[in-house]
Amino acid sequence: MTLDVKYFRGSVAAVHSVLKNSTCPENVYFHFVASKNKDFQNLRKMVKSIFPSLSFKVYSFNEFRVKKLISSSIRLALDNPLNYARTYLAKIIQPCVERVIYLDFDVVLVDDIQKLWPIYWFKNYWSSRVLSSEFQNIFYQY
Repeated sequence: MTLDVKYFRGSVAAVHSVLKNSTCPENVYFHFVASKNKDFQNLRKMVKSIFPSLSFKVYSFNEFRVKKLISSSIRLALDNPLNYARTYLAKIIQPCVERVIYLDFDVVLVDDIQKLWPIYWFKNYWSSRVLSSEFQNIFYQY
């Protein structure tokens, strides 16, 4: 999940919903990604003060990695480089982390997140003849 001062309340709500609905909240570990700016340390401290027993790590994301790749868009929210941090998770998060469940800051869970863990979307999707056949006759035009 990304952390941003502007959307911090949403992130807090998302974390709270995960913990509240989890059968074993002590087994949940959060990896947050925040812009490497003046707010980076404050965000970490705020998370710790709100959730003192939360297991988490905050990783810094260098916005300049994507800033030059973002074209102006219709929605201003899409101009925030932190929106694209999820595509760099494999390079940001420690190599010992093999899998993650990515949540946006505006997600509220109503059930146990651990139910999502056994689902391996990519592998199950492409190995299923029914699901992958949806793309059988699609041709992309550029």
